[in-house]
Amino acid sequence: ALPPQAAASGDNVSGCANFTSGTTCLWALQAEARVLAMSTAVVALFGGTFVAVPRGSGVVFVELKSGTVSALAECGSRILSLAHAGERQRDVSENPESCSGELIVAAGSDGMLALVAVHKSSATIVTCLIYSGKLTPKVGQRIAETKGVPELYVTAARTRADGGVVAIVHSVTGRREVEVAVIVLGQSGCERLATLSGPSVPKGACWCGPSHALLLADVGFACLSETSCPEQETPEVDENSAVLTALWLEAGSPKPRVTRWTLPCRVWAASTETLEGNAGDANTAAVGHGMEDDVDSNGRLLVVASDGGSEAAVFHIVLPPTPSSTPVLLDATWVPGLAACASARPQLRLVLLSPARSFFALIEACGASSATVFRNPEGSLRAPTSFVQLDGIDGNHTSTEANCEGIAEIHGALLQENLLVVFTGQSIVLTSLDMSVRVTELARPLAACGGFPMGLDPHAVLQMLDRQGEE
Repeated sequence: ALPPQAAASGDNVSGCANFTSGTTCLWALQAEARVLAMSTAVVALFGGTFVAVPRGSGVVFVELKSGTVSALAECGSRILSLAHAGERQRDVSENPESCSGELIVAAGSDGMLALVAVHKSSATIVTCLIYSGKLTPKVGQRIAETKGVPELYVTAARTRADGGVVAIVHSVTGRREVEVAVIVLGQSGCERLATLSGPSVPKGACWCGPSHALLLADVGFACLSETSCPEQETPEVDENSAVLTALWLEAGSPKPRVTRWTLPCRVWAASTETLEGNAGDANTAAVGHGMEDDVDSNGRLLVVASDGGSEAAVFHIVLPPTPSSTPVLLDATWVPGLAACASARPQLRLVLLSPARSFFALIEACGASSATVFRNPEGSLRAPTSFVQLDGIDGNHTSTEANCEGIAEIHGALLQENLLVVFTGQSIVLTSLDMSVRVTELARPLAACGGFPMGLDPHAVLQMLDRQGEE
């Protein structure tokens, strides 16, 4: 169980039943933004040995081996989402005792942003709050006008050479309008680099380098008029497609370059996949695409999508740093049955894959099988399936789903090769996974001649089918 929530300062927009806040019903985009924030509610640290989760106005850090809470960092307002930015690159002019370690970006109510450094010494976690404040207003907007932006979400973050972090955040600013801000956070404060808008909430985002990024949503994003970006027209899409928006920040120019492409598939999940070390893995995967020298392996967009069948494709998207370059899809594999299983769950919130693709998990809001883990069939006819028991977990009495009131509601999850982490808002549930479990394959006997139901003659049935094919 997590420690009690600390009282948050500022305007705390509570999530109540039927997606209401006070007496005002949430717009559909606001409700969707809260659901999609589940994908950024649990962040892995230090090679997956620790996780960070939001808790009221703070961030809680939990050691997975022991399941104990190691630290709590207060940020000032209710936190809605987190993003792991990576190892902090400290400037040579800084004091050696200044904040160091891995960096977390937190976003929350009333436009709150925080940058937290987490340092591990042996089994001890030490946190350092580098920045806590509000999102920088747009050009020509007064600070007082930001009170109308109650909820802010972070989708991607990345460290910079100067010790700061570049991040992508978004908020719902109208019934059919989402604002995306590209910002820099550091000890000197928050700086807005670019602003985009669109009619849909980002499903995922990724920094592919220090100055170029990808966003994936149902509809693409365009620059606001005051930034006057050179851009393309937003392509038309349908419910079974998504739009990839690429953004390049050009040195010395306040006008970012934006281009978009349509993905003709249904996207189930999109997230940042960070690789450690040099660019060897990504460069190897890019051989033959003519972009071996351009790939930055430290950031790739991991996408799970389907084209209407029962299988789902898992692939990476990388973006070269040259403005207006075309994104490249790499490492595409198919997971049998994943799309069919996901389609059968009307309350689906998350689709998760383990790093080596050995398991995938489908996460729903609540219920007996709200967290189900599947072994990747990998060519087998059957594969093991299991679900997490949440019956003994305290219920959530401020649920965003009417049918989850009073029972455990899942707020986020993380899937590793040997562990499923489920975050309910009140507790963290750790479930170990056994890679060795297999379902025994039994040889099925061939149907005996004359064994058709109702005494049908098999030969006559085959002749009938042959005649239909000829017609």
